[in-house]
Amino acid sequence: MHSLLPSTAIETTKIYYGEEDAMKILVQAMANVKKEAVVCSDANSPAFSMAMEPVKKVYIAFMETGVRIRQIVEITKDNLHYCKEFMEYVELRHMDNVKGSMAVSETEYVATAVLKGSMPVTQTIYSNVKAFLEQQRYFFENLWGKAIPAEQRIKELEEETPPQRMETVYGQENTIQAILKFISETMQEFCIYADSSCPSVAMSVESVVQAYSDFKNARNGKARWITEVNPSNIQHIRKLAQFAEVRHLDGIKGNAVAVNENECLTTINLKMGDSAPYAITNTVRDIVEQQKFTFETLWAKAVPAEHRIREIEQGVEPQRIDVVYDAGQTLALYQSLIMSAEKEIKIMFPTANALIRQDKAGILFLLQEAAKKCQVKVLIPNDELTRNFIPTNNNTSITTRVIEQQESGKATILIVDNKASLMMELKDDRKKTFHEAIGLSTYSNSKAGVLSYVSMFESLWKQTQLYEELKSNEKMQKEFINIAAHELRTPVQPILGMAELLELSFEDGKGKTEISKDDIEIILRNAKRLERLSSDVLETARIESQSLRLNKERFSLKEVISSSIRDAENQIDDQDITIWYNPKDIIVIYADRGRIAEVISNMLDNAIKFTPKGNITISAEVKNNNHGDEAIVMIRDEGTGIDGEIASRLFTKFATRSEKGTGLGLYISRSIVEAHGGKIWAKNNEEGKGATFAFSLPLNHD
Repeated sequence: MHSLLPSTAIETTKIYYGEEDAMKILVQAMANVKKEAVVCSDANSPAFSMAMEPVKKVYIAFMETGVRIRQIVEITKDNLHYCKEFMEYVELRHMDNVKGSMAVSETEYVATAVLKGSMPVTQTIYSNVKAFLEQQRYFFENLWGKAIPAEQRIKELEEETPPQRMETVYGQENTIQAILKFISETMQEFCIYADSSCPSVAMSVESVVQAYSDFKNARNGKARWITEVNPSNIQHIRKLAQFAEVRHLDGIKGNAVAVNENECLTTINLKMGDSAPYAITNTVRDIVEQQKFTFETLWAKAVPAEHRIREIEQGVEPQRIDVVYDAGQTLALYQSLIMSAEKEIKIMFPTANALIRQDKAGILFLLQEAAKKCQVKVLIPNDELTRNFIPTNNNTSITTRVIEQQESGKATILIVDNKASLMMELKDDRKKTFHEAIGLSTYSNSKAGVLSYVSMFESLWKQTQLYEELKSNEKMQKEFINIAAHELRTPVQPILGMAELLELSFEDGKGKTEISKDDIEIILRNAKRLERLSSDVLETARIESQSLRLNKERFSLKEVISSSIRDAENQIDDQDITIWYNPKDIIVIYADRGRIAEVISNMLDNAIKFTPKGNITISAEVKNNNHGDEAIVMIRDEGTGIDGEIASRLFTKFATRSEKGTGLGLYISRSIVEAHGGKIWAKNNEEGKGATFAFSLPLNHD
């Protein structure tokens, strides 16, 4: 057969007319395909290709020789049968409204007039111009990327489901038309989530406002919106709320996404005056369902717009509860909350491993930094591993207490300024990193929710305090028993010894002996020690039961101090101690004379006890403070000073480092002074020798 095709060495474009030449050039061009050809044709093409025997033979030859044919065609109900047969020979895709028919191979291009069933073509355009071939292939590849698989289109036709498509339109006018079309095609409900600028745009376009109004009032449709309500868009939110149910969500970003029963519409850059907006229409079922799910998830978290508007107008902080599933987001929120603290942080670690993991994540460092500006309370589990994490720096504002480690309910709980809480569930305590170990977390700034955590934390905090106090009391009681046993034995032994000597002096009931003054002094001195010990114990019991009573009267402080000095000097045995007192003014106070004398005596006894030799100086003066005049009594010694181990608990029960005494004297003194509204304190002298004890009494003669 004579070839009508020009030499491939010569680039040419030519039109062939008449059935014979037009068909011949088409079949010859098809036969020249060696590897691949791409075809784009209208809905008549499948019937033509399968009905025209010469053309069908070429397609069969393609299949047998492995030539790849990709073809775009409009698949309809009318050509469905032919398309199914056609798919045996080509890779077939569907596109709506395809017109004409063209094919491109490695070296040639052909296009035909409209194809009609088994009727032969009457006109064929041929070209082998390389630049033209490249251009046509480029056009085809663009169409191929937009076309959908033939299987999907056939399924839509057979199951009579809406077509699944994605289409993009450009420009502000086309984008608004896409919005209006979307609303008009919605059957019952559409939902939108968008950033804070979108309500203003939607309510500024009159045609969109009218479409909303018609949808609600004329068609009884339902619309739901999620956006961020802020002071700048409240006016438009109120207008939108006339046509839709609106909810607020913090920080929602991105383009407006609308979804109805069958379609998803995304509008991008749609702002008044913006020249480059566009809209994407998507009817792919999976995407539509995904957007519905996304909307409903956000809807459940959002709060009614009127609630948020009320918060803005009243100037109150919005109250939210959020569940965070991603451990990375949780850690970022965790760190941010600690750094935002202004007054107080409360934090409870559930396990030793949790504490170690969070230290590696930098949490303890952030707590130390936060402690520079606010108080930090930390509850840690009672575990040997946690001991190294307890702060030892006295300058820190971190207070740590120990709780028993629980097997259930494990969670790290953070409370910041009693305004926000973060509860982080422990998923697997065996993991080494925060991200692996943490489960879901709950953030809240809801007042009721946060205060419930505060109440729980404070309850545990008090329990640990009571537990520590119980342990401390138990320890002090043991110390007291040891001290009291020693103190009782000391005066009892000489009394018993003297009594036994007296008993031995009477033999057979006849003998008598003279009792010396020294013997009597031994008995009296030790009896007084017993009396003092029993008095201290009874006084402590009164203080503990809050039954300490004061019998106030007016008296001269000088008289009480002088009397206490005389009693103290009588107690000095062989010690080289001198007590100095040089009263300057007559100070009259209104207080319990006997108990103030007891305070001074206790402080003098304490000074004598810890001063082997040297001077003890007493002074009394009147000073003025913000609350009025007060009398201050100071006793300064040159003894051993205050032991550092008991300095912090000097005025508590049983605090003593002396071999004599029960450690109750200073505790009783503090209680008496405070009952009068005064204060008591002590410090080591600056020159490094001895200590100064002092107390103050208000001079209010009530």
